[in-house]
Amino acid sequence: TDFGDLSYLLIENYKAEFKELLAQAEPLSSSTIQHSDPCSRGHGKIFKIGYHREEWNTIAGRMQMYQSNWPRGHFQWVTKLPKCGNVFLFYDKRQSPLIENTDRTQAPGSLVPMRAPQGQSCARLCSEHGLKCERGAFDFVNRCDKLEELFDECKPNGCGYEVGEDIPNFVSDIKHPTYGYCLITDVIPTCEAKHPSTSRICPCA
Repeated sequence: TDFGDLSYLLIENYKAEFKELLAQAEPLSSSTIQHSDPCSRGHGKIFKIGYHREEWNTIAGRMQMYQSNWPRGHFQWVTKLPKCGNVFLFYDKRQSPLIENTDRTQAPGSLVPMRAPQGQSCARLCSEHGLKCERGAFDFVNRCDKLEELFDECKPNGCGYEVGEDIPNFVSDIKHPTYGYCLITDVIPTCEAKHPSTSRICPCA
């Protein structure tokens, strides 16, 4: 079977295509998408919509996409949706490497990722250091590379995926089945969550 020229699927070509689409796209706010008819904007246009992960479920429902804690089928945190004769590009303002800095939500300048003792919440840890846990900043530390910077112990085992509001974290309880692993999640973490077997990475500011 001849599938034709598939070179557009090569990572650099695919990335270039997405960046070009983003450069051409007309910006729309996430609130516009959430509160107006997305199909009332003509045809043949390209729109880009930046969002924060906590908004995704509402946006997905509005656009009749699968609702989850973050989008399925994204490419480097950009989701391409053909709809109503237009193309909508949804990009995560904290995480996508494909967007310009002017479209990006930067990490707070005062952000200090900190390692919590086993079983302690981020709210308590940050407070003990005269700081505040920034819930909106978890996306900046919910990454394997950030965990490994604070938890050398997980490097031999690597990084895994689990579900829990106390994640991202390091499983520091030697009796736990996943002891020695760093964990990331697609659940939106809370500052107050804690687990007796884990040590959290906390976005204090």
